[in-house]
Parts: sequence; C-alpha cells; structure tokens
Amino acid sequence: MIVTEPSLNEILHVCDMARALVDTEDQNAALQEPIDPSEVEIVQKVVLWAEALEGLTPNGELDLAVAVLKKHGFDLKQYVWGEGMEKVLTISTCHIMQGTAERLNEGIPGIVAYDKEDYGWWVWCGIQPDKTTQEAFPDDLWACLDYARKLKCDWLCLDRDADAIPALQTWEW
Repeated sequence: MIVTEPSLNEILHVCDMARALVDTEDQNAALQEPIDPSEVEIVQKVVLWAEALEGLTPNGELDLAVAVLKKHGFDLKQYVWGEGMEKVLTISTCHIMQGTAERLNEGIPGIVAYDKEDYGWWVWCGIQPDKTTQEAFPDDLWACLDYARKLKCDWLCLDRDADAIPALQTWEW
C-alpha cells in the first residue's frame, strides 16, 4: 500500500466526523467509554490547525517549512547557503532616489558598493557607518539595507529591471 498525505479537505472531513461523534449525545450513549474532554480539545485543535493551513500564502508555507526544519535541528545556512555562498536581495532601483543613485556613482563614504554599469549597484549589507558618515548616509538607501539585513542578506542588489517590493518606498526618476 502506498501512503500519501491527506489533503486539507480530507483532514477537515475527518474532523467533522469526530466533532459529530463528540457533539451527538445519542451516539455517545452507545459508546462503552465516555468522551474525555481532552479529546474534544484535540478535535478543535486539529480543526483550527487545518483551517490555518488552508489559508497559508506561499510565503507562509515557506515560513512553516523553515520552522519545521529548524525544530528538527536542520541548519538551513549550512545546507541551503553552503560555505562560500552569500545571500542577495535584488530589488528595483526605484527604491532609491535619483540623488542617491548619483551619489552611489560618485562613491558614498562608508558604503561598499559596486557599479553594475547602467543597471544598478551591488551594495554590501555589513556596513556600520560611524556618526560622521551616518549623517551623510542617504535614508532611502539605509531603509533598503536595513530591509535586506532583516532578511539576513549579505548583499543588496539594486537593479533597474528588478521588481519593486511593497515593503519599501519608491520614487519616480
């Protein structure tokens, strides 16, 4: 026999059957043992779990998969981002202002950035500007780097052909 995982509809169907058994007094009287209140809680928990799974977005599915892997001691960085590999967030250049783009071309003190010709820049996320350079640091670029760092990225790739992301402000230029 080949075993496959049940669909969410099948799980919810089994939960409905269990709930009907728990809720129907006539059927409960026919049972040899009374239903334990913890069994009712378990049915409710499984129903809520299945309903939550049914509403997962693709990003939610990824978050759940990562949480399960971490729970079982799987080190994602070791297996997904192997030794010598770095994580990059690629976003549109529309997340920085034109003035910031011009400053990136000239070179901004405290920023490690590499020009991608007419397409954008590679910016290292590990920078920590001191007080002097922080004052001259463009807020729009800082927001992009901060977002990339929250995603545990090593590099930010600003690319004119990349998509804009809703989490960051955009500018027309």
